[in-house]
Amino acid sequence: MPPPPGQSLFQVVNGLRHYGVGARLTRSIWHGEPGTYWDVKRVALKEGDPNHGKAWGVFHWKGVPKGGEQKIRGPLKKQWTIVEGTGGNGGGAEGGSSATLL
Repeated sequence: MPPPPGQSLFQVVNGLRHYGVGARLTRSIWHGEPGTYWDVKRVALKEGDPNHGKAWGVFHWKGVPKGGEQKIRGPLKKQWTIVEGTGGNGGGAEGGSSATLL
């Protein structure tokens, strides 16, 4: 079940295996753009504060990847949700993906 709307990226990934590495996340402002999401590749949470940190991934706009791995912009905005149908279980840490503490 996806988390309720109105959560930051870090609040969403805190409930997922490997802190969301491998999950697809989208923002509510992209609801009119199907296929627009981030594939989360790395998450670095701030030590002692799991609601802050940094995250990296591959951005997809209308299903087309826009470049390689890059820092995810706006992770503290309260607009993040898991993309429906992707499970959001974090899929594992293959391919050099990781979750760490800052």
